[in-house]
Parts: sequence; C-alpha cells; structure tokens
Amino acid sequence: MIFRSRSREENPRWTNFHEYYGFTPFYCEPGLRSAHEKGGVEGTFTAVHEAFWAAAEKALGDTEGTKDLVKVLLLHRHQQHADVVIGIRAALAAGTFNEDVIAMEARKAAQPAGRAPTVTASTPALEPLDLAPAPVTPLTRRHLARALPADQRPRPRLEQ
Repeated sequence: MIFRSRSREENPRWTNFHEYYGFTPFYCEPGLRSAHEKGGVEGTFTAVHEAFWAAAEKALGDTEGTKDLVKVLLLHRHQQHADVVIGIRAALAAGTFNEDVIAMEARKAAQPAGRAPTVTASTPALEPLDLAPAPVTPLTRRHLARALPADQRPRPRLEQ
C-alpha cells in the first residue's frame, strides 16, 4: 500500500494477489483514529477502553496517558477481556489510571463468576525432557590443549 494523505494506491502485485484469490481487502481508515481502529473492528478495543484513554490523556497528558493505556492493554495477556473491561470501569469510577487497580478489580470480577482470575494456557504444558547433563569442557582446558597461533597483526601505535 502506498499512502498519500487519506487516499490509497494499491501496489499492482497486491491487487493481482487479492484478485487471484478472490477476496476484497478491508483497510482501516488512516488518520488520528488509526492507532486503535483494528481493535475496534475486531471488537477488542471497546468504548470503555476509549473512555479510559481519553480520561488518562486529559489528566496525564498525551504521552503518559498513552503509556497507561498500553499497560492496561497488556493486562489482556493475563486476564479475561470482560474482566479487564470491568476493572477499567471501576478504575474510571474511582478516578485512577493505575494498572494495578484495574488488575485487582478484574480479578475480583473473575472470582464470583467462577473463572480463573488469570488466563492460563489452553493446552497443558509439555513435560520437560529428562536429559542427562552433557559433559562440559571448559574453554580454558580446550585452549591449553593446543597453543593459539601467534598474532600476525602489527602492534598498535599511539601516534597518528
């Protein structure tokens, strides 16, 4: 894709590709809202996230507000989406942007519902292989076994 202001110009190879495979590409709108539009299309960046970001930017400034949003978004790696949204709502009601408060409120929301307070892997972890430790030869012993070749480079000079 080639972006020129808000218009798009497709690369001919990309056009041939999607026409050959018979699909119509969907593009997020470039501009100010493009940073989180993908999440909005997928339904993961909700109005609650938007409200949190707007309030954090207003209270803390653009940079710090965005940093706090990123910290909250990282909570989704370890906690259920619905629980994090409940945590964000509780934090907004309390007037805080602290990700620890949001995480705690998300855990509190998960417990009465009978869900695990943190997301776990869907597949069980593999059992570790029972390998006997391999013999390790220290590098110094290997170097002592054979002499290093003489350095053929000229000695460094301090004058220029």
